Amino acid sequence: MRTPLLPPEIVDGKWYTTDQLDRLGLTRAQRRQLVAAHRGVHGRRLPRTVIEDIEAVSRVVPDDAVVCGESALWVHHLPHAQQWSPTPRPPIHLLVPGERRIRLATVRDHRLGGRQADTVHVEGLPLRVLSPPALFAQMAPHLSFLDTVILGDARWRSVWTPEHLEAALGPGLPGVVQARRALHHVRPGSNSVTETKSRLLLLEAGLPEPELNVSVVVDGTWLAYVDFLWRRHRLVVEYYGVHHFTSDRQRRDDLHRVRGLRDHDYRVEELTSRDLARPAEMVARVANALREQEVALGL
Repeated sequence: MRTPLLPPEIVDGKWYTTDQLDRLGLTRAQRRQLVAAHRGVHGRRLPRTVIEDIEAVSRVVPDDAVVCGESALWVHHLPHAQQWSPTPRPPIHLLVPGERRIRLATVRDHRLGGRQADTVHVEGLPLRVLSPPALFAQMAPHLSFLDTVILGDARWRSVWTPEHLEAALGPGLPGVVQARRALHHVRPGSNSVTETKSRLLLLEAGLPEPELNVSVVVDGTWLAYVDFLWRRHRLVVEYYGVHHFTSDRQRRDDLHRVRGLRDHDYRVEELTSRDLARPAEMVARVANALREQEVALGL
């Protein structure tokens, strides 16, 4: 017996409620060709991205539900220890106004607690998403101190400032003490998770704080854009991620950039993930470089 064709209205990458399938007149045999993305939501396949997953669940949750928590981190492309994966799919985190509950195994619902949710629209999503500052406040109780700073540092990807993050930390909010402590260590110039980790390790060891991601200019001539700079010590620390070793052009650029700095009497220390995996050695290396520069420059 031939498998009955699905109607042309059932498009790959779109999801349909049971009521919609009823209105389209799908038979049992046709419905068996579909999969359930969520209870009451069906499609030709399961969602392959967090955006698709939220689009699918939006068919059966309140229109005023707000994407929050880990789901919002993924939507905003903010750093998180766990990456979204289609197998197994993590639950979608939603804020729901009032006392309503979303009784779906694939959803974790959260209460607003009488507060107004600060939300933003994300292109391609039918539901609004918690803004990065509000998300910083929501996630602080669930993250380590380091991960909270990393999340705060990541705001360089958008228009949000430390003032926006501070404004989101209302009195009595769960985790507000740690969030404010973390915010004290958030820096506008941070460009990556590894930079944040390296910087905090150096600060915890009592070393002076460097300038982050700044240009080095000598006598009006631009030399380089560097990760960490101790200007008084004429010391530069560069962190080389994987992409620095996978491109011949990148390696050449790094070589000439470092050579130019050294030609102008800047000391350059280069770090990799191996150094970050040995924090005590990394801190000792930078501390020794600072001491030697103090002696060399008579500071």
